[in-house]
Amino acid sequence: MRFLTVLLITTLFSGLAFARGGEGGMERTRLGLFYGYGSLAPTDVNNYINAVGGSPKDNSLTSFFYYGGEIGYMVTPRLELTGEYNQQSANNPVNNSFGLNSGVQLSLNAFFAGLNYYLVDHGPIRFRVGGQVGYPTYAHATIIQGSYSQYDSTFAPIYQGLADVDFMLGHRFSIFAEGGYQYALLNALSNGANLKNPSTGNNVNFDMSGWRWQAGLNFYF
Repeated sequence: MRFLTVLLITTLFSGLAFARGGEGGMERTRLGLFYGYGSLAPTDVNNYINAVGGSPKDNSLTSFFYYGGEIGYMVTPRLELTGEYNQQSANNPVNNSFGLNSGVQLSLNAFFAGLNYYLVDHGPIRFRVGGQVGYPTYAHATIIQGSYSQYDSTFAPIYQGLADVDFMLGHRFSIFAEGGYQYALLNALSNGANLKNPSTGNNVNFDMSGWRWQAGLNFYF
């Protein structure tokens, strides 16, 4: 308990000193825009794709693309509070006996909040690691097999871990590259009745978990 009290007081006073312009020479607020690619292996969805057949079979989902924006605010010289919104989509269509562009499309929109810790917070290159917890605003699947079927998932928390490097372009701008892992296993897909795997009878859960990589531009002020 005494250790936690000391840690809290130290963090508070370092934050106050930073607010008065004490350390680091780093701007307090960061705005970022990014575009990214992720690897994907949604077991339930891909098992469903394999079970429904088609000639040739619909393609399994193996990747997704996403874009979004982020804001960061330095609460101490090295600790940054972050907020993010992004939109993610996965689609791997094929022309087969079901028709043109057959397959499953997954879409996920979500807000995130988290903390970053700057291992290097000055100079031309800055490096940080962090974590975020998110919550969806939209989690949807479209199944195209001759006709369109729409399914939604009820929401559950999403978790991300990341490592990020900034290459400064003067004092205000940087380009950055980021890598990390996202855990985004939600609940069963449903449109009033749960989507079932025709071979096993099990629910098909929404899943966009996977490794992700992104690049973008930051503005510091």
